[in-house]
Amino acid sequence: MLKKLLPLTTLLLLNALCLCPQLSFANEGGIPIGHLRLSQERFEKNGVLISRPAAIDEKILAIIRQNQFQSVEDYAAWLQKNMVYKSAAEQDQWSEPGEFLNTRQGDCKDFASLNSRVLHILGYQPRVLALTSSNAGHAVCAFEYAGKIYWLDNAQLKTSNATNFLELARELTGRFHYTRSFEVDLPTKRTSLIYERS
Repeated sequence: MLKKLLPLTTLLLLNALCLCPQLSFANEGGIPIGHLRLSQERFEKNGVLISRPAAIDEKILAIIRQNQFQSVEDYAAWLQKNMVYKSAAEQDQWSEPGEFLNTRQGDCKDFASLNSRVLHILGYQPRVLALTSSNAGHAVCAFEYAGKIYWLDNAQLKTSNATNFLELARELTGRFHYTRSFEVDLPTKRTSLIYERS
C-alpha cells in the first residue's frame, strides 16, 4: 500500500517545490511572468505510477531561474543573446524545444516551437501561426496579455494593434505579403486555416 501512496506524495512535493514559484513581478512596463506551469509526464515503473515534471519543462525552468527572468522581455533578450537563427533545408521538420536548446540554432519553426513551450510555462496561452505563400513561409508565436496581442518573431518580441488572433493573422499576412495564415497544433503538427487573402 505504501508503494501506491508514494507517487502521490512525490507529486505533492514536486508541486510544492516546482509548480508554485510565483514570479509574478515584472520590470516596469514589462509583460509579467505569471504562475509557472509545468507539464507532467506519467509512467509506470515496477508497478508504481510515477508523475513528474516533463524533462523539457525542467530544463526551461532551470534557464528561467538561472537567468532570473522577471518578464517576457527578459526571455526575449535571452533568446537574442543565446539562440541563433539558421535557415533550414527545404523540407525540414519542426525541432522539439529540447533539441533546439541543445544546438542553440534553428529556423523560425524552431523558435516558434520553443517560444510556445516557454510562454506556456510562464503562464500564457500561446498560439503558433504559420504564414505561407506559394514560395515562402514563416512561423511566429503569439499570445494575449491585458487585451493586447504580442508575438515573438524568432527572438524579437513585437506588439500588434490586433485585439484577437484573426486580426493578427490578417495583419501579418498582409504586412509580409503572404497569402494564408494557419494555426499550428504543435503536438500533432496539424494546421487549421485562420485567414486567406483574396
